Amino acid sequence: MRFDQLPLVTTANPTDTLPFTQTPGTAPSDARIAFSDLPVSTATATAIAAKITKPTDYVFVNSDAELAAAYAAKADGQTWVVFAKQTAYAFTGDMTIDNNITVVGIGNPNLSVTGTITLGKVDTTNKSARIIGFKAITTTGDFINWTPDGCSIDVFGDLYATVGIEFNLYFAGIISSKLPLSCYEIDVVCAKGTQDDQRFYITPASGDVGTTAFSVSVFLNGCLVAKKTSNLIVSASASGSGVTRKVLVIGDSTTAAGTITQTLLDNADTYTATPIGTQGTPPNKHEGHGGFESVSFAIDGSPFWIGGALDFHQYLIDNSLSLSANDWIVILTGINDCGAIASDTAMQAQAKSEAYYLNVIIGIIKAEVSGIRIAIGMVIPPAAEQASFGALFGAERTQKRHAINRSIWRKEIYSKFKDRDGVEFIHINGSISTEYGFPATAGNVATRITTQITRQTDGYHPTTGGYSQMGDCLWSFLKSKA
Repeated sequence: MRFDQLPLVTTANPTDTLPFTQTPGTAPSDARIAFSDLPVSTATATAIAAKITKPTDYVFVNSDAELAAAYAAKADGQTWVVFAKQTAYAFTGDMTIDNNITVVGIGNPNLSVTGTITLGKVDTTNKSARIIGFKAITTTGDFINWTPDGCSIDVFGDLYATVGIEFNLYFAGIISSKLPLSCYEIDVVCAKGTQDDQRFYITPASGDVGTTAFSVSVFLNGCLVAKKTSNLIVSASASGSGVTRKVLVIGDSTTAAGTITQTLLDNADTYTATPIGTQGTPPNKHEGHGGFESVSFAIDGSPFWIGGALDFHQYLIDNSLSLSANDWIVILTGINDCGAIASDTAMQAQAKSEAYYLNVIIGIIKAEVSGIRIAIGMVIPPAAEQASFGALFGAERTQKRHAINRSIWRKEIYSKFKDRDGVEFIHINGSISTEYGFPATAGNVATRITTQITRQTDGYHPTTGGYSQMGDCLWSFLKSKA
């Protein structure tokens, strides 16, 4: 009988003396397992030990030393069976579990890591890795999960706010999981701002200017499953005084709506962000094109495709536009990249392809304009309700699949550009309310039940208020980088 075929056992006498122990640093034999701190009776332990054969891909852990040894010798496809002991397992340093390794806690052990825990890899489609069965996990660093099946926090760097402008970080936009968000306990730690059921928010005052440590942790049944640390950076009203930057916003229909760029104009104070492009009505200009994917800007039909090739130089000349060092290209694509993709694997491949074309676009722009700065907006989540997708697609697409796809897109885009000089990320994904920032309408519960309820009607396109939240996020980022 393999370990993973064992039935669940219980005992009425968990304090019996056990028949064997294991020397730290040594592996158990095929018919012997250390149960020195596992609360089962002698008879139960003996019965289990007699039935178990230890396959070569199983590693049994009963001490801190054995955990360290297992980590040092980790190999693709292993399962680590970690038995409960009197104290928490202590691991010093960063712990990365990847390559199809599963760590299984037996008897609800505790784990304490001095460093960062990472599940899976950001730079490969082989991202299977799990830690399960632990009562509590603590870490002094982040708990990062790159696996599509796990719970992940899509925060990639610092968070930017401005005095007088509300900053929002909605959990539905930054926490991705195949379980409903309501299954988790979420804990934000920050000396400034407020946490409610849906978000962390603050409208900074002058006394909030500066950098404040920020973290968000996610727990499932009291056990830590994800954690990200960051900084909340608040800019003063006078930040960027006298500075004007041109901003070319490249995007899909959410950019074409014009509200995001209009918000930049509306928020202008001592700092000015001047939107440019071929679309929109002056002074609210942009490069938003409905239905565009990232790849659309790199092929025939792109505004940058001139004379049978990508030519950003000619694009600027033909449209009497100019950009200089320290101006901005803001990329707000991603929604249409995710489309009707129906699996994690297919979405990973799609996102890698879209990232390739974004890299091409960024390359020609950087080659043309020395010192230009690039900011990629992390794609917003869909509206909260399945009704919003039913209104658009009938029974063909689900809200949950789209939410997962967009999280996969963020991770792949971050992987591609995290080390690219002059490229930064904007947390647009956390800026918008998925419940109240998308269109909705009232109607009957059903034909025969005339009680009125409100249903969301568009899973893709925000309301004016939702777009304005996105614009505020972009504004605070640009102002902080003046």
